[in-house]
Amino acid sequence: MASPTPIEKAIAQVSEDRPSIAAFVLKYADTDLLCYRAKEPAELQQLQQQRWQSLLDWAAATFQARLIVTEGVTPVDQPAEALSNLQNAVEALDDRALATLAVVTQSCGSLIVGLALIKGHVDAGEAMLVSQLDERWQSEKWGEDEDDIIRRGALEDEITNALDFLNLVH
Repeated sequence: MASPTPIEKAIAQVSEDRPSIAAFVLKYADTDLLCYRAKEPAELQQLQQQRWQSLLDWAAATFQARLIVTEGVTPVDQPAEALSNLQNAVEALDDRALATLAVVTQSCGSLIVGLALIKGHVDAGEAMLVSQLDERWQSEKWGEDEDDIIRRGALEDEITNALDFLNLVH
């Protein structure tokens, strides 16, 4: 018997303990990938601004959840109102959408990317590109190895499979 896929695991977990899965997903809002920008080089900063800010602006407009952006990896406290509004959005999802969101958010390192995907604001390819922006930039500059290619392929499959599942059940 094959091992369960990430989406199958998430569905089982949501049905067993929905509050824990919602809390797990919401933790990503505190440290969302899109909020932590490179200090340098300017080329990467510009790319992050172009690709990531539009998603943060979408979240602010859609959920009234304006998150704070910073440079580097030092954590910032996100506004309580934004976190509360994201919590409301997550809790409003049905179990299947929440399971999909859990898989995609973990895969992408971003609650905002996950929400944008399940709400149809981005497709699976864009979610993958946005979540791997730093890694892709590095590989374009320095090259990539076989492990990077395999890891990205697996990640892309995971995101695509989760979205396919959601599309099938809705």
